[in-house]
Amino acid sequence: MKNKKCLPVIMAAAMLLTLFGSIASAQDQGTQSQSVQAAAFQEKPRMQLVSEMMPGWNLGNTLDAIPTEGSWNNLPVDEPTLDMVKSAGFKSIRLPVTWTAHIGPAPTYTVDPVWMNRVEQVVDWSLARGFYVMLDVHHDSWEWADKMPGDAASMEKFKKVWTQIADRFENKSEKLVFEILNEPHQTSAQMMQINDDILQLIRSSGGYNDKRLVVVCGEWNDPEKMLASFTAPNDPNVAVTVHYYPYQFASNSWNMPVWNTPENRASVAGIFKQLHDKYVAKGIPVILGEYAMMSDIVYWPEARFFMDNVNKEAYKNGITTMFWDDGWNSGFDRVNLKMKPDNYIKYILNAAQGIPNSFVWPGEFYIREGSAVTDVTAQLDLYGNTLTDVYNGTSRLTRGTDYTVSGTTFTLKAGYLTKILDASKLGQQAVLTFKFSQGADNEVNVIRYKTATVQPLVINKSQPFTGDLVVPFNYNGMKIKHAWAVDETGQPVDKVNNWTKYLEGGGDYTYDNKSTVTFRKDFANMFDRNATVTFEMWPSGTVELPVVVTTGGTPTNATITPGAASFDKNTAKQADIQVQMELNGNTLQAIRHSGTALAAGTDYAVSGSTVTLKKSYLAQRPVGTTALVFDFSAGSDPELVITVSDSTGSGGGTTPPPADSGSLKVQSYNGSTAAAVNALDPKLKLVNTGTSSLQLSNVKLRYYYTVNGDKPQNMYVDWSHVDSANITGAFVKPASPKTGADTYLEIGFTSGAGSLAPGQSIDIQLRVAKNDWGSYTQTDDYSFNGTAASHVDASRITVYISGSLKWGIEP
Repeated sequence: MKNKKCLPVIMAAAMLLTLFGSIASAQDQGTQSQSVQAAAFQEKPRMQLVSEMMPGWNLGNTLDAIPTEGSWNNLPVDEPTLDMVKSAGFKSIRLPVTWTAHIGPAPTYTVDPVWMNRVEQVVDWSLARGFYVMLDVHHDSWEWADKMPGDAASMEKFKKVWTQIADRFENKSEKLVFEILNEPHQTSAQMMQINDDILQLIRSSGGYNDKRLVVVCGEWNDPEKMLASFTAPNDPNVAVTVHYYPYQFASNSWNMPVWNTPENRASVAGIFKQLHDKYVAKGIPVILGEYAMMSDIVYWPEARFFMDNVNKEAYKNGITTMFWDDGWNSGFDRVNLKMKPDNYIKYILNAAQGIPNSFVWPGEFYIREGSAVTDVTAQLDLYGNTLTDVYNGTSRLTRGTDYTVSGTTFTLKAGYLTKILDASKLGQQAVLTFKFSQGADNEVNVIRYKTATVQPLVINKSQPFTGDLVVPFNYNGMKIKHAWAVDETGQPVDKVNNWTKYLEGGGDYTYDNKSTVTFRKDFANMFDRNATVTFEMWPSGTVELPVVVTTGGTPTNATITPGAASFDKNTAKQADIQVQMELNGNTLQAIRHSGTALAAGTDYAVSGSTVTLKKSYLAQRPVGTTALVFDFSAGSDPELVITVSDSTGSGGGTTPPPADSGSLKVQSYNGSTAAAVNALDPKLKLVNTGTSSLQLSNVKLRYYYTVNGDKPQNMYVDWSHVDSANITGAFVKPASPKTGADTYLEIGFTSGAGSLAPGQSIDIQLRVAKNDWGSYTQTDDYSFNGTAASHVDASRITVYISGSLKWGIEP
């Protein structure tokens, strides 16, 4: 897949070493593997075999990660993950493997036996569960194999690697399939030559490889290029593979936020029909080896339709599909072993078996604040099904009273809407589940909204951005559809993709549909003159962000008044806090607490130069002091210190912060123990060793290290028992730096994290990285533990309750 690689962070190296250790008898086992009894091989016609692989799933960003498994965003694969995929209903697994870092020098190019054993272990786990397995050579295609066939050394290396793969797996059953190369950069003509050479090598290698299915492709796995110029080898056990990524839609780029259009449906139908006619109709199977969303900013209702559309057309044309799941944007949650909330997989599994899915349009029901509540009508794309029921959670709606159906027109009655709408809040009010006679349930959000707003942005060209630019955005229940940016002369702001004014999703910008829009660093630095960024919104309308570009030198600092305030949690005394800003040419980018941005429009609102901190947010703060940092576009960032009290039940007096006598300890190990890394990844376990429950919002942890270059940093929480959204982080430079500790990461919890009962523990898996992904030298870091491979007591990570040290030794 093009651009499918995630951020190259170092993750879970210790877990990986542990896992490899479990197979490290490995080298002995590896030398014996060719002598073990061969598995049964049931020879099947290739069309039958490939049809039995439908539908398939990719174990993406795992064994194909560079340099090794665990180096990207996924932990090493384990058997429960495969059980989850199997129980969902997938029949085959594509196993992408990057061999580059595990290949020895010329002339033998020997693959590291431990790596070969690990690959075989995953293959065997998969075969044991009844999966077909498609094993390939993956990112080697651009690491070194792109020099073939002209570079003789690269061609020889490729042959030696495939010789070793063929020899190791020669006795596996017919359910193991070989795929020669992923997304080759070569022309189709060059790949036809390479395919012939490797196919001959495989066929003569021994075992069952003379009749094993081998999968081939042409330039980039591009279906249009292959239709034009690729011919499959003359071999009865060969299949062809293509990939399908309509980039504009799959990444929400360049004015294609919607897939369900006649043009798009005709496009996929046309390509798949041509693949059928050129290959399938002649008895040559076709495997759609990859398709997916390439971004997490696509609109789910449209993306679900895309998944259905692709699999429906593939099924119609006898093409087997394999969904690309990189563990990042969509698919399965491999940590919690469940489907992600996009629900793409449900649509895939039905359509891939010829079971029609139905859809409701529009995909979400928007109710405007301040307007009279009226009936909402929607169209049902039934595809031969009938609507059987509608639920709100576990509550079944009454047909004829709560809603009506006339033909394909669905009407949600105003009376029902009035009952479920909460006039005190914007955003999602309910999720209606539409159940049909067949296929996936269709979930439709009911959303209350008002027009989104955003404050003007000031960019000082004398201070180039060194990291991404985060802009507060008051969504007010709306969602971004797509965006474009033009300067005051009408020219596109994007200087790279200057053929269009529309922005590239992920490349130019991203958004969370909650409180922020993020401009990527390179794009943020392209603003040379005043400009306007226009966001088209769901359900309708646009929001304009004026961008003022200055060329001044040292910026004038923005200021806020007051610098200190108080808040009483007593319900009768709660009140919003208003703050006046003197912007001095700057713009407010965010308000942060412990490094975490407050939600614009929810936690606070901005009107001109006035910020209103919502009492609903302040009421969640613990008794004590809360420091809010006002993050401006340039200059220093002033701080508002709020004293939080609670006079409830005290006759009007103020309740001081509670003296918490609880006991805690922290255990940890470091995922990566290399000296130089581009991400710190401590694995933390917080344990309540006391006898009473502790409110986690009163707890702070500090991890001490040396920053090795003063660059902006980010904290990424990959997983926690209390949900990543409830973990906060702030980077602090002590007034008196110590050896191995010129910086510490202070980790905290929101009120949503709840409490920690006696004897209970929570895990926090996080990473720290610089905006430019520069390296850290961690071996001299105060809190670093280079020897532990599992959680051990960590006295050099400190824990505080309400500011009082409870565990550890400060440097």
